[in-house]
Amino acid sequence: RDDSDGIIFAGHDPAIFLTRGGKMNNAFLFDKGLLALMCWLVVGTAHAVANETVAPVLHFGDLSVYPGLVFELKHDSNIARESDKNKISSVVSVLSPSVMLQAEKDVYAYSLNYIADIGRYSKSSTDNYVDQSFLGKAEIGLSTRATLNIKPEYFIKHDDRGSTYAITSEPNKWTSKGVSGSLAYGAEEARGKVLFEAGHTDQQYQNNRTLTKDYDKTLIDLGSTFYLRVQPKTW
Repeated sequence: RDDSDGIIFAGHDPAIFLTRGGKMNNAFLFDKGLLALMCWLVVGTAHAVANETVAPVLHFGDLSVYPGLVFELKHDSNIARESDKNKISSVVSVLSPSVMLQAEKDVYAYSLNYIADIGRYSKSSTDNYVDQSFLGKAEIGLSTRATLNIKPEYFIKHDDRGSTYAITSEPNKWTSKGVSGSLAYGAEEARGKVLFEAGHTDQQYQNNRTLTKDYDKTLIDLGSTFYLRVQPKTW
């Protein structure tokens, strides 16, 4: 990964992730579509980097596509936070393909971002995971003074064993869906501006319900901010 020139592709043969001991690992057959996306990202990112000097991007009319692929290698010395006698250490490899779609036209701007994190443990296949994030954003200019932002989101994720107080034999899996929005009112040259914000998030655990049901939660956020210009660049 080289953030200095926008390259976010770390080369790695996908076949290494698909095989173990010469046999196909069924855990990676969860979604042929995701594998196809990974292959497209490799080709798309390489093509974009060859033609762009800042960040990988593909253009299709008013639509811009930003592909990305990141590979991480980590080490966990105690996966389940067990005593010295029972603890398991493991190398963890994480492959993260992503793609962002962005479109702008007049006073409207839209984006949709998809990110997958595919984690594999060398010494504990039980802890393998596939996390997915879907993030949207819509920015709408209602007038010269008012701008509306809407951000929907949906997550399919997990908690690593040992990262919470719920001690289980497998990672806790959860989903979260939510939407947040803001309304900004005030012209650019105005002396004062006001921002209203609201959000709703619902998180539900999917397994180990005996222990995880108490972690289910719904969050509601409400807020407002008033800005007063006291200097040309100070609010």
